[in-house]
Amino acid sequence: EAAGLRAILFEGRASDRLQLLDAPGSEGRVAWGVDLWTGSEWLEVERVERNVGDLTVPAVSRLLPAAPNPFNPSTTLRFELAQAGRATLAVFDARGRRVRQLVDQELPAGSQELTFDGADDRGSALASGVYYLLLRAPDGEQRRRITLVR
Repeated sequence: EAAGLRAILFEGRASDRLQLLDAPGSEGRVAWGVDLWTGSEWLEVERVERNVGDLTVPAVSRLLPAAPNPFNPSTTLRFELAQAGRATLAVFDARGRRVRQLVDQELPAGSQELTFDGADDRGSALASGVYYLLLRAPDGEQRRRITLVR
């Protein structure tokens, strides 16, 4: 739903004048305008385009493969939440010690994406090796292996 997308794109108050500009075309993309309230007026911020598949809520939460993997110096992590709620995503070393907390917050249902820079919670570069991602979502847990090559 378009109203739910506004909350993902911007914090704060979103325009109730949001309109779907294009119907899904043969390429499966939709576009809409995004307005932002400055406190005194509405500003047109941008036109947003997304794949139709990115707008659907998955039936179950899942942690998708990191890309690239192996990685150096960073990798993109993506996950999907089946329902809104508290989600955590953390990186663990081969001994099971948490080295980085990436996400620990309330999130809306749908697709999420972030970049992992190969650093620990203090900002120090991690050594080359195998690390594990743990996603905890309202409907369960998922794990994936990633490899950092320096």
